[in-house]
Amino acid sequence: MDRICKYYWEARRALEEHYFKRKYFNCMPKIYYDQRHDAYVNPKIITERGCAEYVCSESVCYGPIYHYNINGSETHEHTIAAVFIDAYNDAEIFSLSEEHIEQYSKQELVMIYKLVKQGTEDRLSYEGEK
Repeated sequence: MDRICKYYWEARRALEEHYFKRKYFNCMPKIYYDQRHDAYVNPKIITERGCAEYVCSESVCYGPIYHYNINGSETHEHTIAAVFIDAYNDAEIFSLSEEHIEQYSKQELVMIYKLVKQGTEDRLSYEGEK
């Protein structure tokens, strides 16, 4: 079964690769949104596609990094949206260390603290409903 899955994903990636190369091959180097695959793409780096932040950072070989802790272990993300999701989804075990606070703007910190608080409250009330 694993072999079948492997071949399926290889074939799917090959078809996507062919689609993107054919569609964007002669396009001016810009960042385009592809509705069919719900992804951003830059013809200059056609193999790298995904969310806008990822494609932008790959286009210039540089990108932001946000460090934080989950259950006491340091981890990181390259988009603030991913940090927001972890702050809400893992509120009970999410934390920011003092050494990494400067990576965040004041607004981002407020949003993170609110997400942690709300995520914790939402799960407590959900447990209470059972």
